[in-house]
Amino acid sequence: MIPLLRLTLLPYWRRHPVLALLPALGVALGVAAIVAIDLGSSSAVEGFRRTAERLEGRATLQILPGTAHLDGRLACELAELPGVEAAAPVLECFALVRPRGTGARSAAGARGEAGERSSLAAHGEAGSATRVEEGEPLRVLGIDPLAEARVRALGLPQAQQGELFARFLGEPGALAVSDPFLRRHALAAGDTLQLAVGAHARTAFVLTALPRDVDGLRVPDNLALCDLATAQELAGRDDVSRIDLALEEPGRARALAAITARLPPGVELVAAGGRAQRLAGMLAALRTNLTALSYLALFVSLFLIYDSMLLAVLRRRRDIGILRCLGATRRDVIAAWTAEAALTGVAGTVVGFALGIAGGGLALRGVAQTASDLYGYVRGDALMLSPWTFVKAAVAGLLATLVAAALPAGEAARTTPAHTSLRSEVESAAARRSRRAPWLALPLSAVLAGCLAWPSRSPVPGYVAAVALALAGALLAPLAGDALLRLGQPLLRATLGILPAMAARNIRASMSRTAVALAALSVALSMSLAMGTMVASFRTELQDWIADAVRADVYVTPATARLDRFDAHLDAALVDELRARPEVLDMDTLRGLPAQLLGARLADSGGDVGAGSRLGSGTAGGVDGASAAPETLSTAIVGVETDVYRTRARPKLLSGPAPEEFFRRLRAGQAGIAESLMRKTGLAAGDHLRVRAAGRLVELTVAGVYRDYSSDRGVVLMDRAPWEALFGARQPNSIALYLDAKADVDTEVTALQHDLGSRYQLLLRSNRALREEALRVFDRTFAVTRALEIIGIAVAAIGVLAALLAMLLERRRELATLRALGLTQRQMDALLLAESALLAVLAWAFSLVLGTALAEILLRWINLRSFGWSLPLRLPLGQWMANLGLALLAAVLATVYPLARARRESLALALREE
Repeated sequence: MIPLLRLTLLPYWRRHPVLALLPALGVALGVAAIVAIDLGSSSAVEGFRRTAERLEGRATLQILPGTAHLDGRLACELAELPGVEAAAPVLECFALVRPRGTGARSAAGARGEAGERSSLAAHGEAGSATRVEEGEPLRVLGIDPLAEARVRALGLPQAQQGELFARFLGEPGALAVSDPFLRRHALAAGDTLQLAVGAHARTAFVLTALPRDVDGLRVPDNLALCDLATAQELAGRDDVSRIDLALEEPGRARALAAITARLPPGVELVAAGGRAQRLAGMLAALRTNLTALSYLALFVSLFLIYDSMLLAVLRRRRDIGILRCLGATRRDVIAAWTAEAALTGVAGTVVGFALGIAGGGLALRGVAQTASDLYGYVRGDALMLSPWTFVKAAVAGLLATLVAAALPAGEAARTTPAHTSLRSEVESAAARRSRRAPWLALPLSAVLAGCLAWPSRSPVPGYVAAVALALAGALLAPLAGDALLRLGQPLLRATLGILPAMAARNIRASMSRTAVALAALSVALSMSLAMGTMVASFRTELQDWIADAVRADVYVTPATARLDRFDAHLDAALVDELRARPEVLDMDTLRGLPAQLLGARLADSGGDVGAGSRLGSGTAGGVDGASAAPETLSTAIVGVETDVYRTRARPKLLSGPAPEEFFRRLRAGQAGIAESLMRKTGLAAGDHLRVRAAGRLVELTVAGVYRDYSSDRGVVLMDRAPWEALFGARQPNSIALYLDAKADVDTEVTALQHDLGSRYQLLLRSNRALREEALRVFDRTFAVTRALEIIGIAVAAIGVLAALLAMLLERRRELATLRALGLTQRQMDALLLAESALLAVLAWAFSLVLGTALAEILLRWINLRSFGWSLPLRLPLGQWMANLGLALLAAVLATVYPLARARRESLALALREE
């Protein structure tokens, strides 16, 4: 094998290095996409996990407030129990650090998160997450210095830590801030910080910088530590957000029983570390879809590798035949070709690693932004390199290369010494393979039909069906292209002249080279068209839904709603002030809580829930109770002013009673569920569902199912009165204002900023601004998919380049003869451009059919099973024309190098070539 590789394969690549680099570049782009997406998505989750681990320290259990007021003094009582090593009260909140010099100016003009992403669009959400243009988020952690030593380590010397704790207790407003944060903002010890916390302006000062690393764990670079009393003053609260517990291993069960007995009603005892797992679960569908798209480029590169290796076989048939005559066996030929493919795969994989790491930072920021838009603030700064990511990408890249090279290796092994230089034999073999394509597509069609009919809620059968359809389309594209060119050749001659007709003839005569390039470009354009159709369908449906659901004139949320969704509230005095304004006709307030939906379908659970709810029991259920159930879904349960919502908004009911009856049931204590919850659980009107929220397990009756695109997690909708009866009276998270018809909305927003800006830190947005921002967030969410589509098309363009370059090398004597007979250089350029343009137009025509079918699979199977949203297929003519432009651009760019090479060819040498 080694002598064969040295004698015939390596010299060929030395003579034609570009043909060697092209398949390696295709592999590199595919591997880079996989590495970048995997690193970006895993780093977002891992960064969140490490932050949570850093903040939770050695805590193994946490006490959460649930529906009760959690007093920090409870930690002192629990710390005295046998088996409790430490009990540390914590108040965690977010603040926006406003630029220095803004004073107490209102943050109403800042663009920020409008509140819980899964709350109703009628309250200004619309699935949107606005960008904070003024102020960087700062996570404030209020601690009890005397209880911290056994839970969290600050990484400071004992004397310095003691001094820090003493200053915490003696200097109100003192913050110890992460060193990178201070450097970014040019801050130093003693500097003042202007903060927006919730809906209020606060002032603090920098006491010192926190260390960068503690016990091998990086300190979050947007963290501020302070005394518990300082945090309570900043947040305007007198309670704590949790109590962290560290238990001694001996006697753990006894300590847990003693703790449970001391807990007041309404609080919740849960295991530490659950926030990162919940985020990973919420991101699962997003990561799955991005990962599947990242494999698109590698899938398209299969065609490029196959094409390049097959072209190499065709060009070296004579050399292979000579080597066979000299004693090389078929096994030697297969081994040599496999080794060549492996070298290509290794080179492409190594380059792909470097490109993937470079693109991983961009992917991380994109995934973190998308996660923040959908699920709450997630910081994406540090790219964490995982060996498993590189192992997966390497295996995928090498395996794809070897699979794509298998058929060319077999073709090389079947080369016989006789007639190896006959071009007609090569094209006859290509024609025979093309005629067998429909029969090879039959089993793929069976796989396609089986996957679409498979009764599963998983999107995996949908992905398999999409791959089967793409492969079937790739097999049929060359046969259909040959037929279209045969029929269209006379038409091209009659309308456009001899050169386009010659281009069509040349493509048909070189189908052994152009078939795979045509298939690769068709598949890449089809995938792009399918994604574009899905996005366009979703965007159009979202616009229609927002028009019905987002109908209030002005939306009011706290400045830090994006960062602290459920804990950022609006004061009762503000609510009363807004309600008293003469131009406000109606006002809808919203209150929300994160929740866990337990069980998949509870219609057969038995029992009549009467008014619609029944309390569960078990204070420590979060540790050993229902929240540990194997089937749970993260969601949100919200309470709204049903009478206002009924008359002002126009929710679309998908199943259940008539609208009036639906709202009557809401007022009676039942709950509406969003479509995504219905799809994921199978729940319908009249069924029972169990929800754990704020430390309580409640059972509700489903009043009906309504359309909602605000969150893939879904929403459980209740009337405010029964919601507060279950979870306690709380201040609203957001307010929707309906103004008098004569009032000018922009003028009213300006007036509200003027009247409230000196006392509150608010986000005030008009209806139009909210809708525009929702669509901007939607476009930003799909930015990563756009990049992956471009990579796939780039790989296909490389395939076109390889095919055109191979055709040029094969046709040197033919083209030289045409030049000698009077064909000008401009006509030669036009001929080559016409060939590439015909390939692009054919690929585009096939992609219209194949891409529409793939879009149907994306919408009706993959999207529905991943996110729970049913979307109608909308054919985007603009996307079709954009795809045509991309195809032509790719073809033209792929022609640049062959044209330059053709210009440098010597006519005399080419005419003497045998």
